[in-house]
Amino acid sequence: MTTHVKKRILFVVAHPDDAELAAGGFIRKSAAQGHDIKTINLTISENTEETRNFRLKAAENAASILGFQLSWYADRKYNQVEEIPISDLVGFIDKEIESFQPDIIFTHWDGDSHWDHILTSKAVMASTRKWSGDLYFIPPNELKTVRQYGFNPNTFVDISDFFELKLDAIHQYNSFQGNIFRSLNVENVNRVNSYFGIIMGCDKGEAFLLQQKIEIL
Repeated sequence: MTTHVKKRILFVVAHPDDAELAAGGFIRKSAAQGHDIKTINLTISENTEETRNFRLKAAENAASILGFQLSWYADRKYNQVEEIPISDLVGFIDKEIESFQPDIIFTHWDGDSHWDHILTSKAVMASTRKWSGDLYFIPPNELKTVRQYGFNPNTFVDISDFFELKLDAIHQYNSFQGNIFRSLNVENVNRVNSYFGIIMGCDKGEAFLLQQKIEIL
């Protein structure tokens, strides 16, 4: 993944915390290198006003820590991606791509076991059918879930210098003491990023799957 020239990087994810868990180190590293990063969360994924407000504030704090522009689909109207008509979702992503003009897009792996993640992935792939750029899949973050087949990354990023900031962003989602959708297992994040770091020969790493690369030669 070449990032020496300033890039516009777009993340399209189903829920708040998806981008931070899978790519928080890469996002912070890219921001430090001067790239423009935007993350679109398609849902708020909480049912009560109290937890919705908490999740919103946590997402805003995480965006500030990692250095990306935060955006939402339909003003946080939906709790699940499956509630959104697929034609509306594809049309929305089409407009976001046209407006933001990203060089690189990240979204969920289409082999993920989470239905919201699968729908998001399919919508992004539909929207990128006429787009010329690099499309990457982020790995699944439901570590206890059995999948039909494995995620095989082909792109690795050294995030050793940015791992603590990634954890700081993730901790924003764990600061609420009430009943939220889930708490994030920071120790598992450490294990996964340490594993990718071992593969790379560094302390901490993140891994992605390059799905599409188009270059005019």
